[in-house]
Amino acid sequence: MFQRIVLLITPSGMCADASEAAVALASHCRARLYVLCVLHEAGHCWDTLFGTPPPEEAEERKAVLEAYFRERLGGGTGCAVETTCGFTEVEAQRFAWRMGADLIVAGWDMEEGKPFSQDRARHLHTLNRLCLGARCPVLVVSKPFGRMPLRFSRILAATDFSRESDHAVRYAAELAEGLEAKLRILHVVESPRPLTDEAVGDIRRTLAAHYAKDVAGRPFEAFDVSSGEPRQTIVEHALDTEADLIVMAHRRAENSVFEPEADSVLAYVSQNAACPTLSLNRSAGGR
Repeated sequence: MFQRIVLLITPSGMCADASEAAVALASHCRARLYVLCVLHEAGHCWDTLFGTPPPEEAEERKAVLEAYFRERLGGGTGCAVETTCGFTEVEAQRFAWRMGADLIVAGWDMEEGKPFSQDRARHLHTLNRLCLGARCPVLVVSKPFGRMPLRFSRILAATDFSRESDHAVRYAAELAEGLEAKLRILHVVESPRPLTDEAVGDIRRTLAAHYAKDVAGRPFEAFDVSSGEPRQTIVEHALDTEADLIVMAHRRAENSVFEPEADSVLAYVSQNAACPTLSLNRSAGGR
């Protein structure tokens, strides 16, 4: 399963739930936890462009984090803390690559009724860039875990039959096997009207043929087909099937140089789903 987990901590203050998830996951997998604390994000002040935090602040924050995570992990697994300044997504990708990480855990907080501020827009942009560029999967945590110890028992993989989503489904199947979790594969037809039984049956048969090798011999539960707006449908279906992890591909929108982060499927699902979202891009390797 996971052996080296990177937890990203930023000045945004949106990392509390992600920290809980990273600790629980590291303990469950007996993985080594690497904590990267970005003290100042590039662009906030001139000194941050050089990637060197003020020595006193860096040492103080590092000592606090080391003590905190040492206590939380209880000596069952190793932990290393590093502090830096710079562009958060760049530093996180670089750190994860150096540590040989097979998972990055990042936080995203969107409390109901709270306005979408400039800080939140900046954080969403950072998260989007991180997921697009990371060489390993990124676990986005936006809500507290409902139960401890952490265990993913129902995984929902969303697919649109693209090459990227095929990779995500394959990864989800491997993950389900390693975690002994049940896997469901969902395809959403973007249509305002319900599908006929015949159409649902045809798509299910297509899913079964397309992913036969990926689910063979693994703890697979069902192929699901639904219609509606994809982002909202994925969130609702995850809730209806009691999924505790959503796995989906993340890629730049076709024919677009800049993806509108606030409108992306990943952004919506990670903000609104009742469970964490595991994002993969085309370069993220298997476990």
